[in-house]
Order: sequence, then structure tokens, then C-alpha cells
Amino acid sequence: MTATHKSVWLSYLIPLTLIRDSSEFNKDIRVVVSYGKKKLLVNGIQQSGPMIEGFWNFAFSNVSLPTKQTVRSILVLGVGGGTVIGKLEVHYPDAKITAVDIDEAIIDIGRSYFGLSGKPHLTLVAADAKTYIADTHKQFDFIIADLYIGRDIPAFESSVSFIRNMKKALRPGGHILINFLHDSAYEKRAALLRTRLREEFTHVETAALPYNLFFMAY
Repeated sequence: MTATHKSVWLSYLIPLTLIRDSSEFNKDIRVVVSYGKKKLLVNGIQQSGPMIEGFWNFAFSNVSLPTKQTVRSILVLGVGGGTVIGKLEVHYPDAKITAVDIDEAIIDIGRSYFGLSGKPHLTLVAADAKTYIADTHKQFDFIIADLYIGRDIPAFESSVSFIRNMKKALRPGGHILINFLHDSAYEKRAALLRTRLREEFTHVETAALPYNLFFMAY
């Protein structure tokens, strides 16, 4: 039995930590195997794995996704363990994906542990999402904002300037999907984000889970 097979087998008895790291942006980054599945935990909060995949399955099933024929380029703000990237690869197999994360350590873990290396259609960029979206001259058919720093979401995500910069980076007819927090501490910010999206876009949809609130704007 190889070490890898042994680790998978043991993970059914007790969660196993494959790597523990830290960075300038995140104090505690771990890749854990539990019940044979790898998970990314950032500052104690799960950011990939079966639970996160379930969140994205819910979102993709409960908002008006752009059609496969209209999506050739996608921007993902926030890489994590690449769960949403995997979903996009299935839904839009012909699309080019650019994925941006402020933390290069997260990108390296995505490459090493979550299959994000060696993909000719995927470009990984270490950059601040706020700066990237303000400075980019590229345009995309679909933009996804998944900007979690552990349990927190940066305040700029609900700002007028960030929303307008995302809109500027959209091709005509493009869509934006935002993964936001759904709890009392973020209630006012979520309401503000909804209002500002409605000021900029003709259609704004929401899909709510107990802890996540998804906004689709187009």
C-alpha cells in the first residue's frame, strides 16, 4: 500500500493534514483529507471540498446562468481550492478561464493539491482582485467574485467602484455571479450590494443558503 493510499484509507478514521502553511494574508492554511476527500481550510474555514461543491451546485441550479454558446472567457476572483473553476470547466468546456487570488500560497496549493496545474485553458494570477479589476483592459463573458479571506469578505466588494469596474470588464450581455455571506453581521452590506447591483444592471437575482447568498447580475 503506497503512502497516498494509506492516507486515504486512514482519513476514513480520522482527518489527516497533508500540509499546513501560512502567508502574509492568511495565518492558517491547511489541506486536510477526510473520508477520502481533500479540503482546503483557510483560517479554520472550509474553502473547498464536498460542502463547497454543494454550495456551487445550488447556485448554478438556482440562478440564470449564461448559455454555453455565449461564454468564451471567464474571470474568477478568488481561487481557493478551485471548486468553482471545476464547475465552470464542466459547464463551459470551451471557455478560457483567468483566476485571480491575492495569496500566491493559495495558488500554489491549488496547483499542487487541487489539480490546477497543467491546464492550457486556465491562467492563474497572483494579484489583488480590487486592483486587477480596476486595471484590466480585458473583457469577459462571465465574472465570478468569490472573495473570502477565511470568514471575512473585503468591504470593497459592495462598493460602487468595484461593481462598476466589474461591469466595465464585462462584454455586452455578460453576467456577474457573487458569492456573499448570508448572516446577520453582513445583512446591511448584502442589502447595499443588492441595491447597487440593481442600479447598474437590468436583472439581479438572488439564491440563498443558510450561510451563503448568491447574486447574479446581467
